[in-house]
Amino acid sequence: MPLLPFLIVYLLMGIRFLLQKHYHLVKARSTFEPWKGMAVATGVLLAISLYGNVEYIIGKFSQNRPGWIVSFEEHQEMFNWMREHISSEDAVATHNPPLIYLYTGLKSVAYGSPAESWERWKRLGVRYLAKVPLKAGPVADPDINEGRYNIVYRSKGARKVRVVDLGRKRIACRGACPVLWARSR
Repeated sequence: MPLLPFLIVYLLMGIRFLLQKHYHLVKARSTFEPWKGMAVATGVLLAISLYGNVEYIIGKFSQNRPGWIVSFEEHQEMFNWMREHISSEDAVATHNPPLIYLYTGLKSVAYGSPAESWERWKRLGVRYLAKVPLKAGPVADPDINEGRYNIVYRSKGARKVRVVDLGRKRIACRGACPVLWARSR
């Protein structure tokens, strides 16, 4: 993106060079001037750019909105819910920990295979699992039995993002003892 203005300038300079060569070849037979061709090329690039931007703005405010905008709004609703309902002391396991942290401020850890990560999640205080898809389409993750756990948030949109309460809380113990975990429903 930062190099795009330079690429456009070099493209226009290349077009001008070609038009000047063409002008020198046919200058005896024609009144063609290179700056007119340059103006036409600039106008075409400007029209293409305007078309894309106008199409986006019309799509954003119409009934048939772009999928990535709908997906972002669905995720934004989940993040707002998480900020309001999840304690800052609880950690969240997710496929995209930086996204959860940036939008909610909650501690987050990478979601791998739950069977392999369970002990690590206990140590880190993970209580919630945020199902956020990495690719387009709804969340489909068969490696955790959600029927055993309480789904505390489920979006109504097409992505079906959700937050699962793993139902864990620390049991206080006295002295230097290991942290114990118990299921609470």
